Amino acid sequence: MPSPRAGHLAPSLRPKAAWGSGAQCLGGLGIHFFNHCGSPQNGHSLDPSEILIAIHVIDPEKEGIPLKKVIDACAACFEQRTIFTQQVLAKTLNQLVEQIPLPLLFMRTVMQAIGAFPALVDFVMDVMSRLVSKQIWKYPKLWVGFLKCAILTKPQSYGVLLQLPAPQLENALSKNPVLKAPLVEHANQPNVRSTLPRSTLVVLGLVEDQQQPAPQSPRNLPLLANLPCSALYVSEDWRCVIYAERRHRATKL
Repeated sequence: MPSPRAGHLAPSLRPKAAWGSGAQCLGGLGIHFFNHCGSPQNGHSLDPSEILIAIHVIDPEKEGIPLKKVIDACAACFEQRTIFTQQVLAKTLNQLVEQIPLPLLFMRTVMQAIGAFPALVDFVMDVMSRLVSKQIWKYPKLWVGFLKCAILTKPQSYGVLLQLPAPQLENALSKNPVLKAPLVEHANQPNVRSTLPRSTLVVLGLVEDQQQPAPQSPRNLPLLANLPCSALYVSEDWRCVIYAERRHRATKL
């Protein structure tokens, strides 16, 4: 859908009586759409999900609309629960999650949807899983919202968090320590633990990191000249025994 621009309020809903005053419902935000999107003059009627999508794809900077007005417009829609129903919100989120780039207010709307309709939690888990596959952490502002949503929807969100790559999971837990203990407990269940990669278990502290340090080269070892004659020097990192002769030559045994 083309991006809406500031101007005349055009959208109408079926039935019109249920919508009431469009301008009031949108918190005073005026929107007009390109001709093929419809207007009262050409008789086209937008459904509620199209209205929400149109609000989300507004670019405040390009359109010259204060971000607060866009936020207020979303909030006004959520107040009309007989129009913006659970089914409407599910349809809206299902389409918005495929937008490239993701709308700035997307995670805010996801959390508002959960607040208005808690029964959407399973659907939202599917949306969050799709966000993981879209590498949501590459969008800093949305990543913050994603983690807030994970806290809001725990324990259901634990499965989604465990889908994160190890570096992103570590980042999530460092930013939100409150998640770690319950997530570790969840992950340590045999039926869950068996499905997790070792890197995830390392981040959770459920297994030790067995990555060995890189071997030291001989030049990083203490100078043989400083060793007493006929001394044995054992290096755990280099895993060799060096015998220092009077000529200070090393022989690997």
